[in-house]
Amino acid sequence: MKLQRRTATAFFLTAALGLAACSGGGGGGGGGGNNNNGGGGGGASKTLTVVPNQASVEPDSSLALTASTTNVSSPRFSYLVVAPQALGRATAAEVAARFGSVDPSGVFTAPATAEVGLQGSVRVTETTAPLSAVVPIMIVPPVLRATVSPSELSLLAGQTAQFSAEPVDFLEQPILGFLVDWRVIGGVGTIDKDGTFHAATAGVGAVQARIGGADVAGAQVTVVGSVTGLSIRPLGNPVQVEAGTTRRFRAFVSDAHGNTTEVPAAWDVSPAAVGTVTPAGGVFTAGAEGQVGTLRAQAQGQTATLPILVVAQLTPPTGLPTNVNGTVRDSNGPVGGVTVTVKLESDGSVVDQTVSAADGKFSFFLPAGTYRFEAAQGNASAARGGVVLPSQDAQLVVDLTLVSQ
Repeated sequence: MKLQRRTATAFFLTAALGLAACSGGGGGGGGGGNNNNGGGGGGASKTLTVVPNQASVEPDSSLALTASTTNVSSPRFSYLVVAPQALGRATAAEVAARFGSVDPSGVFTAPATAEVGLQGSVRVTETTAPLSAVVPIMIVPPVLRATVSPSELSLLAGQTAQFSAEPVDFLEQPILGFLVDWRVIGGVGTIDKDGTFHAATAGVGAVQARIGGADVAGAQVTVVGSVTGLSIRPLGNPVQVEAGTTRRFRAFVSDAHGNTTEVPAAWDVSPAAVGTVTPAGGVFTAGAEGQVGTLRAQAQGQTATLPILVVAQLTPPTGLPTNVNGTVRDSNGPVGGVTVTVKLESDGSVVDQTVSAADGKFSFFLPAGTYRFEAAQGNASAARGGVVLPSQDAQLVVDLTLVSQ
């Protein structure tokens, strides 16, 4: 029997099948939900928190969790496994064999005979307040790994964002029925059972997903506090845009700590001869060669400007120079013969394409812009988006690592 632990700081909840077992004392802190918190009689509000507030457990494994309270002196907890509805009027022994049981120390155990797909719950009760919470638990097949999308995110304090998790089994097949134990690291916000993240405090943190016995999957989250500045990307002094071509510009706000996030902005450009810009989208269309002007963005009470120079359309010279170079690799090292595609980040249109050399190296000559690089070979692929080339004279290194799908 293995204890399902994903990090050394895993928290613990106690539960008991068909038994209201009591134990004294409270557990450590942790985020929780689905709590039926009582109070009454005046004084500070009493709360019960259980971590995790839902979980996926593999057969032949155990999961321990923790219950804690606020404003309850000497709390005492009782725990009860609530059988999956699919088991109907099964006996306690049948529920223990097909779903799971719990001992008085608070460890929920799914036996080797636990049936994948069954979902029951654990009811946790603080008996003196009283307070209660229900923690859903689902039996899942052994989980090889899980991924979180998006893998990186920035947003303003007060905004929300949706995260999702995707687990796969040891046959590399997606697992369709599962519950995610979501956690937020770094105190930057909270997250609901459905993966809705609520940004609260400025800083850099992480959203973590725990599913079965797989390693913790995570995503970096940057929360921007009170806005103190606005900038336009790509940067340049000036930014050179080829006559007759379009370029999408993006506006980013920042706080006093240097945290940044992209925001919608109102755009304009002057004089008219330099080109036009979509007022809401930041898509600039260059006018005639030689024109000089100023692009302006306004957002969150801030204003930013950027000089623009319209240049002749560039013709890549034969051979060198190149301004974007990189190497395609997999877990074994550089990989040749891989198709590498460059797309505009704004609309996904293909700009150029090449094949990596035997040593995995590839190169492009590109005008200034914001691009997405993709590599694919068989069932393996790699991608990097939001790559900014500030001018055609800049030099960038864009390495890509293939991952089997």
